[in-house]
Amino acid sequence: MAYFNPIDSGGRFSAPSDEALASLDDTGRALISDIRIASLALDAAAAAIVTNEKAIAETAAEIAALQLIVPKQTFNDLAKAQGRETQRRRAGL
Repeated sequence: MAYFNPIDSGGRFSAPSDEALASLDDTGRALISDIRIASLALDAAAAAIVTNEKAIAETAAEIAALQLIVPKQTFNDLAKAQGRETQRRRAGL
């Protein structure tokens, strides 16, 4: 079986020439096919990662924009509001 490196210097799958494929036996052609399939799966996963990173960045930007619009309430603010509500109820009883 002839030596063939199907991965180029950029780390991407490069299809062998017809002559190179013809020089391979069935096992070699099957291995090249498996490498191609794995390369396609890796490319799809890399594209999904990029898409997810963009979606996360957009969501983070939306959250940051909402934080500027929506007033912030701290735990102390909530506790004070609960205390005032409790005093109002007790005064009404």
